[in-house]
Amino acid sequence: MITYRIPDKLDSEIDALEALIADYIQGRTDKTTLKAHRVPFGVYEQRTPDTYMVRVRCAAGVITPRQLAAVAETARVYGSGRLHITTRQEIQIHDVKLEHLIPSIRALKTAGLSTRGGGGNTLRNITAPADTGVSPSGPFDITPYAVGLTELLIADDGSWNLPRKFKIAFSSDGKDGMFTAVNDVGFTARIENGREGFGVTLGGGMGARPSIGVPVIGFVDGSEVPGVALAARNLFAKLGNRKNRHAARLRFVKERLGKSEFIRLFHAEWEEIRQTAPRLTDDPGEGRRVLPALDGVTPANEAEFEAWKSMFTRGQIQPGYYTVTVQAALGDIACEAASALARFLWPFGGDVIRFTVGQNTLLRNIPETLLGNVFINLKQIFGNESARPLFGLTVCAGASTCQLGICLSRGAAMETMRLIESKKFVLAGKETPRIKISGCPNACGQHWTADLGFYGTTFRKDGRLLPAYIAASGAEETPGGAVFAQRIGELPAKNLPLFVTDALEAYARSAAGTFAEFLTGGGKELLAETIAGKYAQIPDYHSSPEFYTDWGADKEFSLEGRGAGECSAGLFDLIERDLKNIAETRAALDSGAKDRDGLLTSLLHYSCRMLLVTRGTEAASLKEAAVGFNEHFIMTGIADKRYMPLLAAVLLDKPLGEYGESIIGLSGDVVRLYESMDDSMNFVREKPESEESAVHFKDLRGVACPMNFVKTKMELAKLKPGDILDILLDDGEPIANVPGSVKSEGHAVLSSEQTDGYWKVKIKKGGQ
Repeated sequence: MITYRIPDKLDSEIDALEALIADYIQGRTDKTTLKAHRVPFGVYEQRTPDTYMVRVRCAAGVITPRQLAAVAETARVYGSGRLHITTRQEIQIHDVKLEHLIPSIRALKTAGLSTRGGGGNTLRNITAPADTGVSPSGPFDITPYAVGLTELLIADDGSWNLPRKFKIAFSSDGKDGMFTAVNDVGFTARIENGREGFGVTLGGGMGARPSIGVPVIGFVDGSEVPGVALAARNLFAKLGNRKNRHAARLRFVKERLGKSEFIRLFHAEWEEIRQTAPRLTDDPGEGRRVLPALDGVTPANEAEFEAWKSMFTRGQIQPGYYTVTVQAALGDIACEAASALARFLWPFGGDVIRFTVGQNTLLRNIPETLLGNVFINLKQIFGNESARPLFGLTVCAGASTCQLGICLSRGAAMETMRLIESKKFVLAGKETPRIKISGCPNACGQHWTADLGFYGTTFRKDGRLLPAYIAASGAEETPGGAVFAQRIGELPAKNLPLFVTDALEAYARSAAGTFAEFLTGGGKELLAETIAGKYAQIPDYHSSPEFYTDWGADKEFSLEGRGAGECSAGLFDLIERDLKNIAETRAALDSGAKDRDGLLTSLLHYSCRMLLVTRGTEAASLKEAAVGFNEHFIMTGIADKRYMPLLAAVLLDKPLGEYGESIIGLSGDVVRLYESMDDSMNFVREKPESEESAVHFKDLRGVACPMNFVKTKMELAKLKPGDILDILLDDGEPIANVPGSVKSEGHAVLSSEQTDGYWKVKIKKGGQ
């Protein structure tokens, strides 16, 4: 088994999405309803409205030459012509228009690829080391376990309606254990009494609050992998927090329960399903190494060829075969290059291409006699990119396309690469450090697992925003387990490339053979001092305006275009600064400090400005803040209209001393709004108790599973929290499945009454 088999029901699920898109285009459904269905299909809207990214599942990074050719053709016809390899070994197509989503998804399905689970509260792509089964250090090939588990879980409806995203990773020899430990479920390969199996960790994760998974099983036979994964998933489905997306991942269940109770409940869940859970039985040897009917070619420039071999090829455990690393700058591949690569690799069989978590491509099972052919073809396809020195730089999409991005992380990475190459570093005999950059705290660039990591944030100076990064260093594997990188400082985005090159120069001069040795030998303190002494300072706008424009941007930095998303932690730095300012200013007023009028003016400015970033706008002056607060909070009904005279006084330049009580009241209301804000940055005013819930109705008799649940969700999406939906369901599977699924999404089933061969179910929409 090389790649996963697609479940039969994917066709009907694509049909349902197609119908929903048609309804949206015709105005019969709203954008929120469409989003709720397209995101779990791996379809994300980019910053350009009605332009989408499509994420393609590649279990364990596996993709055949035929499939790669199909993805490249889909990108050429329907997208930008650029493919992007992700840090979870998937591949993305960008700039797909709404009307081209279904043709794209169907073209991929024809090639044996699915986008289902590429986003939303679903099972995400299952990862595994790209060199598993061919690396001399791995105990056995874990590909069939990762691919087989994928096949089982994507056919299970329980994988698509979880409290939050659910990530599984496999490790073959511990060298990639750091990545495994930060997944919801981590499987590390082991052999015990001659049997293939795994140690298991649960509850890892990154994001703004990273956590290492806890060991829950020392050894489980490989055939039982599905039961372990299902038990973890079911535990998550039962106990995950569906109301607070800030605390919805499995790691928060672990933190809430405590490790002992968390482990006990997992084992109880596992024992309950252990005897009935499916087992993996597929033969892992099918379709592996193929000897192409090609004549070996010797490159003309033998010295160049030998240098390339030294840097990019490694001998496999199978004598006479090699792996070849094909770099993709920032994870990008032009579809023309991908098509050419696929055509060249077609004769090498199905198990020749793997995407890596480092956003590169690993070619496997290359006969040594054909390495010259590979070298020549890669140079023809990729030019000098094929021989660019490896520096282990990983980067997420950032604000260039991602709605959650704060900084243009790709721009910072490109400038860093340019500067590294211009310095012509020589790291002979040294291990290449892992440099990872995320555009926000959401950690898609995996900065917490880096030798040198960065995540995007914002600074403010003299009322102006500028892009910035928090720097971290020192992630490593220790005998006691994985250790995250530790924060070492913060710096403006414009200083990031210079700091990285300083760090690499210091490493190159040192006697250390690895970056970890460099850090423990005083390097960590040196890097922190370098940031503080050379790169942390923020110049004022008039002396250095370039610091207020991000790398690769053509206009000054702002949060314009940043959308509400599931992980909005990146904006909280700004919000919490004003939150602190409000608290300090109110304390000063309470203590009777001098300049009461000045303090009231400052308090009003902080209060009006604090939450504007959640609406993608900024305010340098008090007047701008007052106008923005009135537009986004008072006129929308989120804040009380009694503050309108106060804001009018600001615009008319009236003295504010007589409005002291109103200003203090507004500051309190803004703090309460912040405390009630959900993770999508939405604010909902409390409904008066006298306001009765509206009642709505939908007849779903004759509608089979799972479409009856899909239609129920669509109806609920149109309602306000607290509204009542009455639905009619057939007896049998509909009544057995739909109410339970509704409850799992946080709604209340008030009653289920049988009458004349069908059921009437009363649902109260959950939420706030």
